[in-house]
Amino acid sequence: MKKIFLFVFLVPFLFSCNWEIPKSLSVKTKADYNFSFGKLDKDLSEHISVETLKQNAGTSAKNATIEFYDYNPEEKAKKQMYLLDCSMVKIPIDFGSYLNDLDFSKDFQDKFTFEKQIDIPSVSSDNLSSPLDVATLTDNLNEKITSDFVLSGLGSLPFFGGIAIDTPVSFDDINITITAPEMSTATFSSGKFQISFGTTDDKSKLNTNMTMSVCDESGNVIAFAENINLHDMSTVEIPLAGKTLTKGLKLKFSGTASNTGSLVTFNMSASLSSDTKLSKVTGITLDDPITVPITGQNVTVSFDESLVECIVGAGKLSIKAKLPSGWTGVTATPSVDLTGSLAVTSSAFVDKTKAGDLFCLVADLAGGSFSSGQLQIDGSVDVVLSNATIILEGGVCPEINMNVGCDVQKLTSVTVDLSKGESGIAAENLVYNYNQSLPADAVKAVTAIVLDKPTFNIEYINTLPVGNNITLQVDSTFFGITGGSSSLTSVKNVYTAADPIVGAADNSVSTSLPVDVAAKIVLPGATVSHPTYLTLSDIQIGQSYKIGIQIKPDFDWKSITIDPTKLTTSELNGTVDTAFKLKEIFKTYATDLGDDFINKIQFDDIKVSSYFVVPDLTGLSSFGFTGDIKAYTATDKSDSVSLRGSEPSSDPISTVVKIPELVKDKDNVVISKVRKEDASYYDADKIKGLLNNGGDNSVKVDYNISLAGSQVTINKSDLDSLSDIAISVAMRVELALSCEITDDIDVDITKMASISTGDIFSRSEATDVSDAQKYLDAIRETVVVYDTDNRVAVYQPDVSGKIPAPKLVVSFNDDVASGSPASKVNGGNPFEMVFGKGKFVVTGHEFVDLLGCYPVQLNLHAILPKGSMYMPRDMGVGLDIIMRVSTDGTINVFGGE
Repeated sequence: MKKIFLFVFLVPFLFSCNWEIPKSLSVKTKADYNFSFGKLDKDLSEHISVETLKQNAGTSAKNATIEFYDYNPEEKAKKQMYLLDCSMVKIPIDFGSYLNDLDFSKDFQDKFTFEKQIDIPSVSSDNLSSPLDVATLTDNLNEKITSDFVLSGLGSLPFFGGIAIDTPVSFDDINITITAPEMSTATFSSGKFQISFGTTDDKSKLNTNMTMSVCDESGNVIAFAENINLHDMSTVEIPLAGKTLTKGLKLKFSGTASNTGSLVTFNMSASLSSDTKLSKVTGITLDDPITVPITGQNVTVSFDESLVECIVGAGKLSIKAKLPSGWTGVTATPSVDLTGSLAVTSSAFVDKTKAGDLFCLVADLAGGSFSSGQLQIDGSVDVVLSNATIILEGGVCPEINMNVGCDVQKLTSVTVDLSKGESGIAAENLVYNYNQSLPADAVKAVTAIVLDKPTFNIEYINTLPVGNNITLQVDSTFFGITGGSSSLTSVKNVYTAADPIVGAADNSVSTSLPVDVAAKIVLPGATVSHPTYLTLSDIQIGQSYKIGIQIKPDFDWKSITIDPTKLTTSELNGTVDTAFKLKEIFKTYATDLGDDFINKIQFDDIKVSSYFVVPDLTGLSSFGFTGDIKAYTATDKSDSVSLRGSEPSSDPISTVVKIPELVKDKDNVVISKVRKEDASYYDADKIKGLLNNGGDNSVKVDYNISLAGSQVTINKSDLDSLSDIAISVAMRVELALSCEITDDIDVDITKMASISTGDIFSRSEATDVSDAQKYLDAIRETVVVYDTDNRVAVYQPDVSGKIPAPKLVVSFNDDVASGSPASKVNGGNPFEMVFGKGKFVVTGHEFVDLLGCYPVQLNLHAILPKGSMYMPRDMGVGLDIIMRVSTDGTINVFGGE
């Protein structure tokens, strides 16, 4: 057993306060020593918040709208109060609010709001170039020269027998003429002049060593070949690269020969080798033209992608090619078809060739069309040579470009696709269809509607030339518009108001008629497959145009006809389960105040206000309610309370013209006062008993009412003056936390503060008190001083004027299960004190005796006496306990050494 180390009142509070425990204690001679026994400051406001109330009570009521509010009327309430606001029946008669919020209104504006720029291209330039197939021209010309080559004047060449070795050759110059093809000169870049020597004689005895020269008519050597031996040669080739042949030529022979045999006679012929290529030819004339093909030559024509097609009003197309430098005597006849982005047939062309042109054809484009894409050129060119000069540098013909040029001055029409390019307009932006029944809530009792004159206001921009009109069409049975249209004619570059599309004035429609709107923008040139095509006329080349539109529907109603007998039974009869259980909503109190608190209170300040609303409007005064509205908790409805008053259900119910608006502060606390005189019925007694005795059943409300009255027509101008435009039934419940405590309530502060159930001295065994006398000598008196703050219950005077006082009960137990007293402190009885400030004494003998018990537990309880009280808005509880020890001598009590 431990020696005496006093751990006085070691109580570990694990609550919102910090319960401080002394670690050691020494007292001095003739001194008073004070230390904190513990402090508690518990805020209970979490139990009375609106959020806690909603969570415990629930707000999911069928056929009704229920809201809970913190309630502080006129911001003067000391007690905590709540307000339950329940709307059960609401029959709107503000038809205009529904009409203004119809889905199609904003959607209609969004669909038909757009702006588009249209750029018309300039088509007046030689910007389409395609090369001719000059390789074909070169090859055909070379082939004509070589294959048609004819040389006249060549005869025979005799070698007599008996010619001695190295006998000089002696032949006369042979005059020859190029007779075909007809030409003056031919200069070659490659090839050979070929002389063939043919004989049937025996040339086995013949040997020659000759030079053969081709000369002009004056005898000047043009080209030659050496070391010619006709013994083993039949063809002599004379290189022509860089050489020029004239029409008249001489053929000369020189050198030596020998022939020991008989006479040998050679027959001569001439030709050009197949690899012969010209570099220049003059004076050439060909009987047949040289055909140059044009096959599949493509040129990309690029305009704005939104441009579909242009129809030409005035314009020309030319196809031309220039003669290469130095060429003369050359003419050409093209036969060309243009297909693709621009279609022109060869028959449409007129020959406009002039000096310097190889050819030039011009076609009138009036009535033709063009667009973006590929321009394909097909056909051929027949080149005719007549005493012509052709220069082929290096044997290659210079490039000859065929240029396709357009010169369009006027367009008859242009078709554009508005969906293409920047700010494209989708097809769905050009058409709109809406068909929707009127909302059921809007027409519960409305049998007919007279509409004010509906108007579709239009602002637009259209900078297209005059005559290019766009049309908006609107049809609506509901709004009385049949074939409504507005033409968006040409205007300046600013938005301008068009003629609005207007419906029938004072149009009376049945509520069974759906709201229908069929609208479209009509574009000239649009088709089913291409709804965004727009065909324009008299468009200027190279100009930019703009179209745009903004539409705002404007519609309202003028009057409505209401027939109360049209309301169905289901709209005026039903049950609302408020999910409101009076004791259930305070179940979190049991966490800190215990079940005893919940079971012994009766709420005495509960009021209910019923509202049967018929708006203050001429014509509606004949409307009234009959029937009943009852609240109950028992399943068999035996405890029902009428919320309409005590009249028979067949009597008319008192009505009001509106439900007062709830005024709230910045924290959403209702600060406006619910007043009896504003309600159809007000009760402060019956509902109180119903809620207190409801037990585990939630509060339900049955309403079985009828709306009577004659059919009436209401003008919108009269209705606009009202803030709440509905026939409705509602109730408001004021719940104050004001209670009658039916029997004393024991609140376990030890539990509330989570004080440890172990030994308050934190010992593991009882203390040895065999030498306790020295403590008795040192400790003359132990006084416990307490200060409590009761914000749980504020009591009201009873019938005698006395205000009941809560008590604080303190005891020490050494048997937690049975609660038996520890030692003989206070004779084994608990200390009972009035809440507030006070003290009690533990003598030295009692204190030492207490140390001999194990374990020792501190128990703190508050006793709330029966009586009337309320719970304040700042609900909470506070407790501060201090021990004061008076001593003689200095003794180590516990801790330290």
